[in-house]
Amino acid sequence: MKIRRIGSLTLSFAALAAMGLAALPARAASGKPASLDDGRVHGFSGCLVEEPTGIHYFDLKSAKTDDGQTMGTLRLTSSLLGIAKPEESLNREVHVVGDYRGHSPSDPEGGHVAVEGADVTANQCS
Repeated sequence: MKIRRIGSLTLSFAALAAMGLAALPARAASGKPASLDDGRVHGFSGCLVEEPTGIHYFDLKSAKTDDGQTMGTLRLTSSLLGIAKPEESLNREVHVVGDYRGHSPSDPEGGHVAVEGADVTANQCS
């Protein structure tokens, strides 16, 4: 009896493993790139500007993700850690890393990023 029980458990595990392996190619074929609003830190590059009206948020104009996705203008929230005086870094190329928070009605077209770090990468915007 013990032999049958082990054999049936082995068969069950083998069947599950086979189904899992069969599902991998299907998942890979339909897989999409990771979403920006997945709660992970992502990198963005663009031109640092300040919004002319309202609260005067800093924005990343002509922003792109590190993997090349065009974002448009992103509102930057939190502090710009890594840039000593953001006002002096306006109209310079900047790279920020942070958590993409999506798009609320008052955000620019690209949405907004809660910044965790930033640095100036060029003295002028490209």
